[in-house]
Amino acid sequence: MLIDGALGPAVPCCSSRLDVAAAYPAFPDALDSGWGITFNYGILSSGFHMLAAQIHSSAGDFLTLSRGMTVVRLGDFEFLDQFDLSQATASIQGGTLLVVQGVKIRDKVSGQTKVVDVFLQWVQSIQALEIVASNTNSN
Repeated sequence: MLIDGALGPAVPCCSSRLDVAAAYPAFPDALDSGWGITFNYGILSSGFHMLAAQIHSSAGDFLTLSRGMTVVRLGDFEFLDQFDLSQATASIQGGTLLVVQGVKIRDKVSGQTKVVDVFLQWVQSIQALEIVASNTNSN
């Protein structure tokens, strides 16, 4: 795995994928083609990043697949252990943006709390709300 062009963590390879083997019966190694990793995007700074998977074959060939993404770190915290909506209010902005104001968050490591506004947008392809921005609440 590459993060912004730098070598990141190794990604475990070769778990069983019966669905891939069934879809590609002509490829004998298709059964052991699974791979994946759990990754905390919160360790990256807020903003745009490039993630890439570098795939190596047993013959020594490799292919790199890259995708860009934008990281939104609420309160600039790496990992939250509290997301309190009890005093928050919500509104629609511009017809497509859900704005949740007054969300109390807490950083798991430091215990520091902040009140933030969270901006979410519906993403049809994943059928979910995506956090697209955040700022520290001035109230």
